[in-house]
Amino acid sequence: MGHETMLIVARPMAKAVDALVAKLRRPPGEPVDLASDDAFTAVPEVDEVLHGRYGFVRQYYDWSHEDGMTEVELLATHIACAANHVLGGRKVFWVDVALAELLAQTTLDVSGDALQLPFPCCAFLFDDAATLGHVQALVDAERGRRPEEPPFQMLTAYASPLPKDKREEGLRLVIMADAFNDEWPYFISRDIVTDDKRNIDEILDSHPDGSTDPFFRSPELRALVHLVINAILYTTCSDFRSEVRTPPAPNRLTRGRNLSGETVFYLPGKIRIGASAATEDRKRTSGYTIGKRFWVRGHWRRANPSWEDQRLRWIAPYLKGPEMTAIIEREYELHTPARRNGSGGGEATSS
Repeated sequence: MGHETMLIVARPMAKAVDALVAKLRRPPGEPVDLASDDAFTAVPEVDEVLHGRYGFVRQYYDWSHEDGMTEVELLATHIACAANHVLGGRKVFWVDVALAELLAQTTLDVSGDALQLPFPCCAFLFDDAATLGHVQALVDAERGRRPEEPPFQMLTAYASPLPKDKREEGLRLVIMADAFNDEWPYFISRDIVTDDKRNIDEILDSHPDGSTDPFFRSPELRALVHLVINAILYTTCSDFRSEVRTPPAPNRLTRGRNLSGETVFYLPGKIRIGASAATEDRKRTSGYTIGKRFWVRGHWRRANPSWEDQRLRWIAPYLKGPEMTAIIEREYELHTPARRNGSGGGEATSS
């Protein structure tokens, strides 16, 4: 996990995390108190670690004051993530590759009040190629392709309520992609302010905190946030299933491997992908033939008010079309009117 890597490659951070947890931990039965943005000023050990990092990058790397402060803010977020993970009970969900694919093909057509965390703070793990590919595309766009760098192997998404000092309802997502190369994980933070009356899709399409940074409008970041939110919704829906998996005992087979020390809820992907019997019947009797396979996107459905179980229902996506044909994945490009009129455009497809 991302915070475990940070505790290895930035060892002084452990001192700050332990001090922050000791300050904020509450007795059993009391509400969990998570670290907010203003919690650091009251913890001397945290202040010491942050000042130490600032001095190090200024002197050793000869960084500017602005770059040093950016590094300190980044480290502060890492400290808060690691502390909140402990304070929240170390709740981790590892999403199976097949389930991640289905969640990526599910629309977020529910209002913001449906987005509730299953625990006060939790983390989600993804190691499927599509998700890691989105992160790699973000890195390549930001600083260029570096073939010598190892590929990402694990993505950890930490989810917690917005800090109390924000005075708004919503979630903070901190996403870390790790290549296990003794470097800090690649880091993305996104605050999502929920609105009971607005659909989550609409909320994600808006500019975060009024920002016009094109990074926040990139389709790759949109896909990552979309997937994490669908994973959160899955853990609180009526279809939720999980298996508890504990860390393997150290032995000659695990020696030298990058293994987490956390117990996780593994979310299996044992869900049938394919057209339902009703869909096949409609295909045979309607007089038309489908020549290629494509995704029919899933969605979320609220329970009937009269039902005893009021959790969301997941209508899972499925592949429609003959089993032996190719899969169509549709990609859309948005152009300005000038570009559209001048050079055309439209839908690009790939199989």
